[in-house]
Amino acid sequence: MFKAVSWATFYTLAVFLFSPSVPLAQASAPKTSTPVQLATWNLEWLVRLEDYPKLMALCDSGGQPDSREWRFPCDADHAPPPRRSQQDLDELARIAKSLQGYVVALQEVDGAAAAAPIFPSSSWNLVCFTERKHPQKLGFALPKGIPFECGGELRGLDIDGKTRSGAEVTLWPHTPQVLRLLNVHLKSGCFAGPLFKKGPCLALRKQVPIVEAWIDKQVASGQAFAVLGDFNRRLEKDAQYPAGPDERSPTSMFAAWHDNNPVGAQLLRATALMADQACSPLSPYTQGAIDNLLVSAAWAAQFKQQQARRITYSAEQAKRYTLSDHCPLALRLGNF
Repeated sequence: MFKAVSWATFYTLAVFLFSPSVPLAQASAPKTSTPVQLATWNLEWLVRLEDYPKLMALCDSGGQPDSREWRFPCDADHAPPPRRSQQDLDELARIAKSLQGYVVALQEVDGAAAAAPIFPSSSWNLVCFTERKHPQKLGFALPKGIPFECGGELRGLDIDGKTRSGAEVTLWPHTPQVLRLLNVHLKSGCFAGPLFKKGPCLALRKQVPIVEAWIDKQVASGQAFAVLGDFNRRLEKDAQYPAGPDERSPTSMFAAWHDNNPVGAQLLRATALMADQACSPLSPYTQGAIDNLLVSAAWAAQFKQQQARRITYSAEQAKRYTLSDHCPLALRLGNF
């Protein structure tokens, strides 16, 4: 079930949990009474059934393939991507029905053709996928009827030729309800701890100011926005660290983005509205979500209620089907 959060609860979260230096009332954002439903789902190496053996035959034993290569990794440090059956896709499609009406940011999907069995064209438009050849692409599943415009990819996030660009879409363009979304799948391996640690943390640290610049641009233009996806970072833990004095080399991802500089650069985390929950009783990942939805706090404040939930898998589903090591995270904003 959704967990409803009143305006008073939201204000407490926004002011005291996030500790902004300037009240939300000083920030501006487009006004709308239209409910907004957003979700994010990493589908763990989702490819077409017929493409799986081809990708395994081309697999790279030297590690993660280059963004320009259509290949799987198959070295000792990477488990083989999951091989799915038609029954697995059918079960994923049944889960996706619970997201009807939601704008869904997708990660680890090999384009619209791979996502089509789960998000059928009768109900969804599959749009704005990143153009890298690597099978881990990002894109959006939009409910039929929502006007949209694809933005350019945030290519700067591919910092080493092997990481993932961001995908951008504008919903209800050229209307008072316009909303801009950035879908990200950031560098893996630095789930907690300060960002100045060695290895993957230093790579993730390079991506933080790129996303911050995108956020600051939306704030400066008075644009309603959200950043959603797989951050490969437990933001509840990350938010405990200060941003650091140098914006180019931050200590905390969330604090760097939620710094009220420019005024209005303040964010609501979907996971701050709900209890921590594993994707299934059998999931080995029990230490906090790395998926999240971050929305402009000034924009979200106009809605009386914010409701967040994780759509989990039952133990039976997890045993019987090859689903994903992530599950959908959904956020609903409205005046209910």
